[in-house]
Amino acid sequence: MLFGAADDDNLKPGDDGILQEAVERWKVCYNWQGVEDQRTREDIKFANGDARNAWQWPTKIYSLRTDNGTDKPCLTINTTRVHNDMIINDMSKNAYGVTVRPTGGKASYKSAEMMQTLVRRTQQISKFQTHLRKVHEQQVDGGIGYIILETRYVSNKTRNQDIYLKASRDPTAVYLDPWITEPDGSDANFGFEFERIPRKEFNRKYPKYKNQIGASPMASMFVDWINEKEIMLAKYWRKNGKKDRLVWFEEESGDEVEKLASDIKKESGAEIYKKLMEDIKNGVIDGGSREVCDDQVEWYLIAGDKIIDKGDWAGSYIPICRCVGRELVIDATLDRKGHTRPLIDAQRMLN
Repeated sequence: MLFGAADDDNLKPGDDGILQEAVERWKVCYNWQGVEDQRTREDIKFANGDARNAWQWPTKIYSLRTDNGTDKPCLTINTTRVHNDMIINDMSKNAYGVTVRPTGGKASYKSAEMMQTLVRRTQQISKFQTHLRKVHEQQVDGGIGYIILETRYVSNKTRNQDIYLKASRDPTAVYLDPWITEPDGSDANFGFEFERIPRKEFNRKYPKYKNQIGASPMASMFVDWINEKEIMLAKYWRKNGKKDRLVWFEEESGDEVEKLASDIKKESGAEIYKKLMEDIKNGVIDGGSREVCDDQVEWYLIAGDKIIDKGDWAGSYIPICRCVGRELVIDATLDRKGHTRPLIDAQRMLN
């Protein structure tokens, strides 16, 4: 286990426990990927270096050539940008997406076609190709990008919502469960999205919490999230797995039924469920059961040291998808890079 992982037995009850868990998990994420996030920022800056920002020159060398009246040339002939753009453009030409096919169960060609239409609509209203281009740039320049799912109300006069896909504005402001084994992070149990906003804007948007952020004794736990002029908003996603039992059996009509035990108890009562399980065990009814974990995803919007909003996500996955360049774990240490890193020394020789 990584140092700093949350221990459920030591968590405080209620919101204080969620805050404690969030801080401990964030520290675990930071310990795991903090160094690589800094290198990602440096790589992105290097890939976008030019004559004005001088990002391709080491700070100390640039100062020696320009300080104290010295005006030695510090040229930037950015061929790294050219190489990266060639890859990004080729990636953008490949218009890949989701394909829905009916396979088994009660799926049909018509239902798959309808689902495919919904997926295309989501991509269209999200301007997905624009966001995908941004992810490609982050992936090639810095080695990591994220596609984030979010919902928005269709209008102010309805409770209906649409799903949107967006690229993370800053890939180093997103954190996912370090224990993931899937490249896209689909098996993550928690994740974070960070957004920094002016304190005045926060007070206008959340007047209930005006001048309260940082006043709690827990503020010491969030020392990296608070300053005088800005508030760091953290959207904390977590899976809250609940153990359940999947039951399948055949009705007298011959129809096959698959339901969770919790649903059967809710619909028919505990006595009916108990009798059903006895009949399955004794062979009266053809069926079976197995233990399952029903993953329910929750989100909490944390401002400094307070939870200012929370809700449930209508899905069983953390809605953050990783798009990685090249990633290795060697000697329990993360090494992640894009196309920029191998070009740095050659680029500096040219400059």
